Amino acid sequence: MVDEYGRWDWPQFRSYVDDTVAMHIVAMKPPAPHNNADGYMWRWSKKGNFNIVDTFGALSQASNNPTNDKWNWVWKFKGPQRICHFIWLVLKERLFTNGERKRRGFTEIDICSLCDSSRESLIHAIRDCHWARTVWLKVLPHTMVNRSGGYRNSGTRACWQPPALGWTKLNVDGAVDPLTGATAVGGVLRSTNGSWLAGFAHNLDICSVTNAELWGLLDGLQIAWSLGINKVKVESDNMSVIQ
Repeated sequence: MVDEYGRWDWPQFRSYVDDTVAMHIVAMKPPAPHNNADGYMWRWSKKGNFNIVDTFGALSQASNNPTNDKWNWVWKFKGPQRICHFIWLVLKERLFTNGERKRRGFTEIDICSLCDSSRESLIHAIRDCHWARTVWLKVLPHTMVNRSGGYRNSGTRACWQPPALGWTKLNVDGAVDPLTGATAVGGVLRSTNGSWLAGFAHNLDICSVTNAELWGLLDGLQIAWSLGINKVKVESDNMSVIQ
């Protein structure tokens, strides 16, 4: 399944699996002779080996944990019970949109029945649809709406901070298309005074944002090492990647 250059052999994949499965596979690093052999790893253990303590700890921190403040806020919301239930469905990503109905085989059409222009995903139904946007623009404070009719982040503005003298900073970021699931990653290496040293950007087909940023971290470090840069400080907005 790998060609003579060490890359995934795309035509062979298409002979055995459909394009959706193939795009998940090619988003992963191809096997190579100098890499370690593949093996099984337990995702909730730091060393990759199964143990009851780490697994219990991971399960106890699951998103449906009743001690999680997010869920406490939902059920303490002072409003109709149906609104609480709707918010709960959104947070659990269980809203029965046309996109979800098609995925489960209940319908052939996943287009939004209101705007009739885009696939009805969760984010489309609650934010990006023209009719949903009209409602938000009426209820959101004016300071949270920009001139183009979009939504403005009201959080603290972040600025790039230079690394210490003698160090290089690597900034990486990944993104996912909510309609197709395709991902991309990019990064840039800058010196202490902010000068651009190198950069990269490429598509990764279908994978999670975390995996995309891990790809970016790997690519950025390989570029740094190829330039003879050994002291690199990594910066990302994904804490799981940094950890």
